[in-house]
Amino acid sequence: MPTLLLALDGSLEAEAAVPSAVELASARGFTLELVTVVPPAVDLRTVSGAPVPDASWRAEQQVPLRAAAREYLAEVRRAVLAHHATLSVSTAVLDGAPAPTLAAHARDVSAAALILTTHGRGGASRLWLGSVADALVRQAEVPVFVVRSPDREQGGLDTPAPVAQSVATSLQTHRPALSRVMVTFDGTCAADAVMAPVRTLLGDTTHYVLTRVASPLHPMLRRIATASEYERDLAEQEHRAATYLAEQATTLRAAGVACELRVPVGMDTATLIIEHATQCGVGLIALATHARGPLGRALLGSVADKVLRSATVPVLLYRLAR
Repeated sequence: MPTLLLALDGSLEAEAAVPSAVELASARGFTLELVTVVPPAVDLRTVSGAPVPDASWRAEQQVPLRAAAREYLAEVRRAVLAHHATLSVSTAVLDGAPAPTLAAHARDVSAAALILTTHGRGGASRLWLGSVADALVRQAEVPVFVVRSPDREQGGLDTPAPVAQSVATSLQTHRPALSRVMVTFDGTCAADAVMAPVRTLLGDTTHYVLTRVASPLHPMLRRIATASEYERDLAEQEHRAATYLAEQATTLRAAGVACELRVPVGMDTATLIIEHATQCGVGLIALATHARGPLGRALLGSVADKVLRSATVPVLLYRLAR
């Protein structure tokens, strides 16, 4: 049975991903594994102002943190099973730096996906999930399902939240709309690969909105192009996008999968994707990403990064092989 990982850090923010994880695991028959990471303890003792490494002291500090983590995950598990008694739910407490540890664990258990929350904004957070989403997208070899969390910073493994109450309320009041999903393409062979993991994760009963943005001539080129050349080029871009999506749709429909096609036109690809996702009423946006680092994003831009930070619905990111 495939495994779906839900990363939690003890905060109410992280628990915002619980309904999506439960809904998906229940609908697809996945095992749901609740997982948290206990980061390494920092040496606080100093000699002449310099930290003194002490492995035994660090190990001693980890003991109560691991115990708190195990109890926290057990509470979440009990709350989930109270609403979905037939769901297979396990827990795992890991040690190490959060992003690489979660990525390695997802690979080791051949997870169908890794679910977690993000603030949708830059900057550091008091808890580790506030900054780990971006790193996971670059490191994980499985799709990363990112849920936008509320703007709040409460709880934590050192100050336990009322887990049973918060999880129960979340499950009762929020039912993710995963029956309609937007899948975006850019026309490259590599990006085509996003459809396979999406279907593995969501199945073939989902209605897919296949989307490819047609971009007009860049303003710099438009200055030297005539009006007729501009219109001809735009018509060609729209035709290419529509033809490409029609080929994708033919394959899906032959397998009995429902889908529709969208070809937004404009220069700002990320904004167009988000706007059309709203218009189509989808509950998830899925797209491939080259997972560039911060420098690559600054120089080249990243549609995936912009969508992740601005979309109001969850985003499923699949890292392309380099």
